Amino acid sequence: MMKTIAIGVAAIAALSGCTTMPSMPPPTGTPLLTPVDALRSPDVYDGKVVSIEGYALVGPEVRFLLQTKADADLTMRELESRCVTLMNSGLIIHDKAKYNERRLRVTGRFLADYPAHNIVQFGSCSKSAIDMDNNYRIEVLE
Repeated sequence: MMKTIAIGVAAIAALSGCTTMPSMPPPTGTPLLTPVDALRSPDVYDGKVVSIEGYALVGPEVRFLLQTKADADLTMRELESRCVTLMNSGLIIHDKAKYNERRLRVTGRFLADYPAHNIVQFGSCSKSAIDMDNNYRIEVLE
């Protein structure tokens, strides 16, 4: 009986994200990029599912995936070429302590120019974003 309870508790913890899972590669065929890679050729990835690895800044008006931790000290104008906006990032906002100032791999649909789609996104750092609305995945790398 106790073994069954222990297995159940472990399964619930794993499903709720309470445990650290080993980093896995992105789904087969999904490009693995950095913010700079994605911004260098945004039209190539527009509308496609991609995985982007970067340093996350998450707060009331901040939803960014930066190239490096040092980029957090740059001005907004300087960030435009080194940062991808995290769109529909409710999960990250609600669990800010888990994701803020951590290196993440985020998988979702890349939008090269989300304002062109009449989308307003507060807390953005560039006009390119990774949309976390459907079928997305977040992994904490460090």
